[in-house]
Amino acid sequence: MRALFLPAALFLLCPLVQGQKHVPAETANLTPLHTADILELLKEYQCDSQVVHVVNFWATWCGPCVQELPLFFAADSALKAASAPVNFSFFSFDMKEHSEKAAALMLKKGFTNPGYLIDEVDHDALIRGISELWQGNIPFTLILGKGHKKIHDQSFPTTNSLIQFIQEP
Repeated sequence: MRALFLPAALFLLCPLVQGQKHVPAETANLTPLHTADILELLKEYQCDSQVVHVVNFWATWCGPCVQELPLFFAADSALKAASAPVNFSFFSFDMKEHSEKAAALMLKKGFTNPGYLIDEVDHDALIRGISELWQGNIPFTLILGKGHKKIHDQSFPTTNSLIQFIQEP
């Protein structure tokens, strides 16, 4: 009996030892999308005449990405309070086996916004398809909609700087 107890205890404690909280897959989920689907979705966002779409590319292994996530949550809350028609979407470069960790981090930060997992081997095709100006570094943010396309290829220092970038024509 003891021989079964120790391995079972270690298995259950493993996420805690690694500093990760286990979140069931049904509550933490990222929709996997391939490059063609992502580019089509972004095209739809850009053509949207009613809503401004804020699209953030990030990963859990990217310190600046994780650090700026709360800024997006604060901006989302502030813009909703101001009745601004803004939609936030997040695309993770995490590998499939880490998608639950990425989804859990988004939930932990308070997001219920759409989350997507970039399910692609050739990230260069996606990067080139989004912008010739993008070198592939993350965090990377796009503002799309109402005929506009703006890019920001570094982390935002404050919520106000993010909101200002979203609202600038």
